[in-house]
Amino acid sequence: ATSFFEITTALCFQYFRDSAVDVAVLEVGLGGRLDATNVCTPILSVITSISRDHIKLLGETTESIAKEKAGIIKPHVPVVIGPRVPYDVIARFASGPLIQVKGDFQDFEEENRAIARCALHILGIDNEEALTAVPPCRFERHFIDNKEVVLDVAHNEDGVAKLFERIRSQYKG
Repeated sequence: ATSFFEITTALCFQYFRDSAVDVAVLEVGLGGRLDATNVCTPILSVITSISRDHIKLLGETTESIAKEKAGIIKPHVPVVIGPRVPYDVIARFASGPLIQVKGDFQDFEEENRAIARCALHILGIDNEEALTAVPPCRFERHFIDNKEVVLDVAHNEDGVAKLFERIRSQYKG
């Protein structure tokens, strides 16, 4: 049976074709190897982080999850990985250039910007303005009835840990 994600992914590809987009950024939904977006051959693959997510399907260990995420890698296509992605595991699957972003970042947004900056550089795109955009529901702050509400889509151990680090640093006490 076809899943909701597979149908919406097909609709997405159709929309991109009908709109004649030059470049589309696709985020995999489940791992990589098993993901519906894996039917295309990208000009660049990016793996931002590895954390315990979908462990029933991807495996219990960082290594097993990294192997599944590496399923997005296609022959001779460059790959950019974040600082917390196990290089040695990904290197087994990459036949094109493999670049790991290094650094000790304050928060996940800073880390993601560094990864995006590297990816844009590899693609020959110089667009610093694109790196200042804040995705919706990533530490998105609203004031409701004079109370601050923070929306964030953190949904795995690593994301929640990073969210709490940021909350503790911004809201002392």
